[in-house]
Amino acid sequence: MAIDRLTARLTGLIMAWACLLLAWNTCLFGQADAARTWSDTTGSYKIEAVLVSQDGTGVQLRRIDNGEIVTVPLEKLSAGDREYLNGLAKTPLADPGVPADTAPWLTKSNWVVYHVNMKATLTIPPQRDLKLLRLRHALPTPRPWSSPDEKSPGATNIQLSPESGKQKFDSKLDSHYVIHDLKKGIDPGSAHEFNTRFDVISCDREFVPTASRTTWDDYDKPKRNSEPSVLTPDLKAWVAQLKTEHTPAAFLAKICEWNVKNLTYDASVSHFPTDVAITLAAKRGHCGHFCELTGEFCWEAGIPFRRVFGLHLHEEDGVDDLTSIRSDFSNAHTWIEALLPKEGWIELEPADAQNPFRMAAMFIQNNPEFQNYELSFKSGGQLELHQYRTMGAGTFSSEFGLAHLITYSVEKTDSPWSAPKTAAGDSASSGQ
Repeated sequence: MAIDRLTARLTGLIMAWACLLLAWNTCLFGQADAARTWSDTTGSYKIEAVLVSQDGTGVQLRRIDNGEIVTVPLEKLSAGDREYLNGLAKTPLADPGVPADTAPWLTKSNWVVYHVNMKATLTIPPQRDLKLLRLRHALPTPRPWSSPDEKSPGATNIQLSPESGKQKFDSKLDSHYVIHDLKKGIDPGSAHEFNTRFDVISCDREFVPTASRTTWDDYDKPKRNSEPSVLTPDLKAWVAQLKTEHTPAAFLAKICEWNVKNLTYDASVSHFPTDVAITLAAKRGHCGHFCELTGEFCWEAGIPFRRVFGLHLHEEDGVDDLTSIRSDFSNAHTWIEALLPKEGWIELEPADAQNPFRMAAMFIQNNPEFQNYELSFKSGGQLELHQYRTMGAGTFSSEFGLAHLITYSVEKTDSPWSAPKTAAGDSASSGQ
């Protein structure tokens, strides 16, 4: 968005900032070098933003409220801002909107292409008189190792069934997805099936923590939501001690070691991942619980982070012990990205104590808005989101008899952009 006059731009920005609700996604666009208040020469107009880059004529700032990058001429900045810039090297900082993808701190190998099929099956309950049935399928998020075009989904050869489904993109949420809206043929007892097939390129990614240049001086403590920290005084003191003994990258590894030592992986727990206090008390949970607790440690340390919803393509037919617990726990996973300002967003596996910075090709970053699929329906005036019901210890049920199965096949590819041309619809059907 070009600017004609600084006053007009900053007026709009400060109005947007005033309306901002400080919630989880505050950290999505927070550059840790760091978010600060920038003002014009009069001091009348101010915005909260982070520095992306500078040259001899101006600066690029990323807005905290929506992540948009704006360009401001140097002569329009306050004396304090210009003095701040004079103390910095005139080189780009890591773009906080994308993951790290630069040697020597990130290695990539073992390029493959996955042919994936997501299948949702359900039956309309007898007691439901529906006006609308909506099924959304997430599409992979474009990443430097999965797509050369950041504006397109990180997937190709996308095929939908029913064919009435449509591809959508929500730029505010960076969310690529498929949507199926049914208004007819959704009588009680009717059965429905939705398929989304696609190809996605992936590779093994491994961040090299010893190559990180980030120090704790690169961070300001991020603003968090209104909820107070649930960490005990002992854990807070431990975090503070870790910061004196380790670099930010090493700190993240230590947190993952603590997770594995103190938590038991258990996909049958019924409390929400965001109930971190319960996770700490129960000392158990699945990948979502590990991620939320890791995020709590990051908040305490001042490291911005964000969830990663995605695929864990380890069973070609989509069936394993997890699907016996809940019928949508098929080849799905959650992990996080943490921001190291000098490198960018770093993928982190919170349940790996040995090498949490290594993500195998089977881990595919998906739509950041929801976990692989979303079912909703309307029987009255409002759209309701489908939720599984807890029937007892380790037992979940769906009134729609919902099952979500993710199947795949995989092929090697010689280079990132020379993937086999096999149509997703031909090979992704294996195991259906």
